[in-house]
Amino acid sequence: MFARAMHSPDHPIVAQVVPIRRCNLACTYCNEFDAISQPVPLPEMLRRIDLLAALGTTIITVSGGEPMLHPELDEIIRHIRRRGALATLITNGYLLTPERVQRLNRAGLDYLQISIDNVVPDETSKKSLEVLDRKLELLAADADFAVTVNSVLGSPVRNPTDALTIAGGRFLYICEDGLVHYCSQQRGRPGIPLEQYTHDHLKREAARRTAHNPAYQPPLMLKVLTWAFLDGRNRRVLSKLALHVLGARS
Repeated sequence: MFARAMHSPDHPIVAQVVPIRRCNLACTYCNEFDAISQPVPLPEMLRRIDLLAALGTTIITVSGGEPMLHPELDEIIRHIRRRGALATLITNGYLLTPERVQRLNRAGLDYLQISIDNVVPDETSKKSLEVLDRKLELLAADADFAVTVNSVLGSPVRNPTDALTIAGGRFLYICEDGLVHYCSQQRGRPGIPLEQYTHDHLKREAARRTAHNPAYQPPLMLKVLTWAFLDGRNRRVLSKLALHVLGARS
């Protein structure tokens, strides 16, 4: 599925949807949260998933804010799987419990990314190994889905237009208001309501990317990550290796 998407310019590879902007943390480097937003209603989230499925989206990633604060997260994941896309989740991990992991298993989650930025909490990030090592152990023991760890190093983006060059119309960010952006840091570009975003937009972005660089190929790192974490056998081995390197017991 993923390999076919990489060779086709006519549909998105990944779309990131935000079901809630509220977060249970307040990391100072992050601008993708608030402390007051209400969840996007479930019927609206299901409608957005249907629209992304109609575009042929391969992977739908649920993020936030903290998506585990959404009371209907399990049904959102189930609907992504019903529509034939891979369902992935980005979380800070604080709300993971044995019962919650089992619910994610039953919902059909394919892949979870947990964010760990430092070894001990500091003024910048509370997402530390000291706090989350037990959550990693829990995932290693009970998760049926793949797990990877993401760390934010804090490097500034020198050229914001790189987001267009790298992503174009293949990687979409659908904010809590239902607007399509190239990524969370490129809000307003293009800023089109999801129901108005069509295959014509995808083809236009593909043509723009090709004109910018006729020899365009997916970044090597993307190919490596595809091999490492989207291949079934590789992802299991490398996820366990990542836990070992981080010092978590599996």
